[in-house]
Amino acid sequence: LHLHGVDAFRQQLDEKLDLAASVYKALSADDRLEVLWTPDLTVVVFRLKGGDDVAQLRFLDRINQSQRVLLSSTRIGGSVYLRVAILSVRTHEDRVRETLDIISGAACGNDSPNAQG
Repeated sequence: LHLHGVDAFRQQLDEKLDLAASVYKALSADDRLEVLWTPDLTVVVFRLKGGDDVAQLRFLDRINQSQRVLLSSTRIGGSVYLRVAILSVRTHEDRVRETLDIISGAACGNDSPNAQG
């Protein structure tokens, strides 16, 4: 992996922007989830539809219990939202697919991190 120079930086950024767009598309297609906006950069903000802040934090815990991904939360308009941030040069499509599978399983309320939704 070559990480020096402007071209390498552009390639990495383009890949991360494309991955964020694919996360946005996949999460938006899931009727159980609410996605606020199309990401401008590489952070996708989402939450369970109809869940209160406690439900959102439990959802986040189920995702992070996988120990395969680590998502964070934030408050927007006073409500808890979860964030997928694609920042590492080591994050590629296979990792994003795994993350989406973990999120889907957690959205089912299933505490098994590898459950399919």
